Amino acid sequence: MESRVSVVATDACGWPNLIKLENGDLLCFYFNAPSHGLMEGDIVCSQKLDYSKRWRRVSTVSKRPKNGNRMHLAVGQAHNGDLLCFSSGFILDNGKLTDFAGHWLSRSKYYGKNWTEDRNPIIPNQLRNCIPYGRIIRLAKKGTLAYSCYRSLGKGKPRSHGFVFHMMMELLGIVSLKLGKMILMRSVCVPCQMRLSLLPYELTEIIT
Repeated sequence: MESRVSVVATDACGWPNLIKLENGDLLCFYFNAPSHGLMEGDIVCSQKLDYSKRWRRVSTVSKRPKNGNRMHLAVGQAHNGDLLCFSSGFILDNGKLTDFAGHWLSRSKYYGKNWTEDRNPIIPNQLRNCIPYGRIIRLAKKGTLAYSCYRSLGKGKPRSHGFVFHMMMELLGIVSLKLGKMILMRSVCVPCQMRLSLLPYELTEIIT
């Protein structure tokens, strides 16, 4: 089988997240500034059509706030086919992170070409200062989605905490919002927090 490298973007840091649509098209979501979060930038979407070998940028998924960025993301599809992107970022001052810039939700009904953004989505309060990461997945229970997020409990060590999350993080809590009911189960405390949010997003009116 032939293999090749496709360049999606240049002068961008990354956190790339790939989605394959039912029609075979590929979408890639990423932070569009060439810095590990220490520059202003947005989360953008690039597309490769099923019949093409080229990538092209098609939209801005999450726009940066003043003096800030949108850099971390969790991406997936709702049961009705809408694309969803939970994102977070930071406020900057002279190249330093000074404040968390929120846990937001972007939604596209048009294959990633246009987005609406909710800067105050319905999520558990425990997750509002957490960083979404990875894939939003559809669970077997119709209308229920799940995604992971994490939060550093220390100051000045975001990089080491990030590795802990990827390599050895234990599940600290499970939050369920099905039927408006929240259940929180705690286990051993570890250097970071990780929660799996189960969200009833078959109810479109909740987040539109």
